Amino acid sequence: MSNAVTNRCRPLQMSPTAKSVLMAIADRADDRGKAFPSVAGLCEATCFSRTAVIDALRWLERNEILKVTKSVGMSNRFTINLELVEQMARHPSACRTGTAAAPVRQTDYPRTAGAPPPVREADGTRTAAVPEPPPHQGDTTTPMRDVSRLPKSESSDFSAFWEAYPKKVGKAHAQKAFAKLKVDDRLLDLMLAAIKAQAKTEAWTKNAGMFIPHPATWLNGRRWEDEPCIQVAPDETKPAWALRAGFANRFDAENAGCSQRNASLFAEGRRMEIA
Repeated sequence: MSNAVTNRCRPLQMSPTAKSVLMAIADRADDRGKAFPSVAGLCEATCFSRTAVIDALRWLERNEILKVTKSVGMSNRFTINLELVEQMARHPSACRTGTAAAPVRQTDYPRTAGAPPPVREADGTRTAAVPEPPPHQGDTTTPMRDVSRLPKSESSDFSAFWEAYPKKVGKAHAQKAFAKLKVDDRLLDLMLAAIKAQAKTEAWTKNAGMFIPHPATWLNGRRWEDEPCIQVAPDETKPAWALRAGFANRFDAENAGCSQRNASLFAEGRRMEIA
């Protein structure tokens, strides 16, 4: 092994396959440029196929860069033309394609049928492009609107409605029904006022709110337009028997000796106009 021969061959310009085979031979050559590697050994050293290595050897021999002495029963003898290598090293962009006396011209290694393509050097400066995900095709369904994707004003309006409504079930359906109504500030105020009033009714308070409609049902039925049905608790200071007896309240009735038992006796003679 001669580093001097390897260093002489390093500046040469030729096809990657021929250059790899030549450098593999140079690594095994002595100071005179002679080496005895087998074709299998060159395949292992260059990672090229047997056909590619043989084609490269023929190209090197045809261009007089390498002299091959064939031997029967043993490895061939390879001799690197050090004189031509030094001449080519002074002109890195040229290689000889004719005889020694012919002018030097630039050429390229011809690819043969069946041979693998030349090995390309990887470019470490380029970043791999990240492919964009393909668009979904064939999906004809329309997804339900999400409040996070609604415009800011519409999202905040629905949040106010959802916060005020006492029965929080079926939020996605409620969002869809709310979006259809195109709610403005006036309509939102009507909704919130109706919810506050209806929350005090017996229908919404009994059985722990069992009969409160779902939000989507309430919106689709425009239930904020229902007639007010707020039930007012009776005033214990003005019982019906005292009013029928003609008194303004129970205290006046009791001062006059009127009670629920004898209120009918006062009804005829002491009736009063009650506002």
